Amino acid sequence: MARNEQVRSVREFGTTRRPRALTAELGGRSLSRILVEMDFHREGGDLNRFVLVVEFDVKAESLEKFNQLIAVNAQASVREEPGCRQFDVLQDLDNPNHVVLYEVYDSAEAFQAHMGMPHTQTFLSQAKALVNKQTAYKLKRTVAPPIKA
Repeated sequence: MARNEQVRSVREFGTTRRPRALTAELGGRSLSRILVEMDFHREGGDLNRFVLVVEFDVKAESLEKFNQLIAVNAQASVREEPGCRQFDVLQDLDNPNHVVLYEVYDSAEAFQAHMGMPHTQTFLSQAKALVNKQTAYKLKRTVAPPIKA
């Protein structure tokens, strides 16, 4: 699969497949690497952004409440925080209880400010009981060549 096809595939499918399957399909490149590349091209090439990818295994009986809470947090983050550039909530089509957040901040300091915001604190306190597992990846862009049109 050519690189442009790989990135197009991620744009079409998001994280609808489990990360291992998606990584295998994308020639061994990681999900987080592909997501960083997608944002790089959307934002116009600034390599100095702080990126956070968070994966949640949400309890089945809590999914509706979790989705409501994260929607409020994501919308408030982009609307109210000057350093929050992007906050996407993705859901695995094969496993709806697997929710992935893709967040882009101007800097690690902007992310720390995000963590102190009332909407973030509300989400964190209420969501804790709704999830089985949470894994976060703090990322920095290192290489992201432009995508050919």
